[in-house]
Amino acid sequence: MMYSVNQIADYFIRKADPEAGDAMTHLRLQKLVYYAQGWHLALLGTPLFEEEIQAWPHGPTCPALYRRFRDKSWDPILADEVLTAVDEIGSETQEFLDEVWEVYGPYGAKRLEEMTHAEKPWKDARFDGQAEQMEGQVISHSSMREYFASLSEQQ
Repeated sequence: MMYSVNQIADYFIRKADPEAGDAMTHLRLQKLVYYAQGWHLALLGTPLFEEEIQAWPHGPTCPALYRRFRDKSWDPILADEVLTAVDEIGSETQEFLDEVWEVYGPYGAKRLEEMTHAEKPWKDARFDGQAEQMEGQVISHSSMREYFASLSEQQ
């Protein structure tokens, strides 16, 4: 089943615990949905959500998700801003997202940004030879699938 990026984002927003100092910022959320999409493509062969991800200066960004939270800036996104009920996401997908959270959830926004900047899908979409592209360069499903599948093979 394919979801919307907002449904996946809402699941991750619920996972954060701001009272324990675990803030879900817009930047952090963008990277988490990117990692979820990449691993879903690599491990299951299909997209997790339909919206595209682009190579923006601060890393992979889903424009639809950006528009939803652009006013948040660096402020935490709280669970009361969630639009999706938990039961709208199937149990297998929840288990998958929990695994993504277990690996990437402990990292803050800036560390996730650094990680994505070192990875081939963002770099390939962001740079044309030596020339940096402007926003709007799509990170293809095939580049994410290939990259994350190669990581899976290394494990």
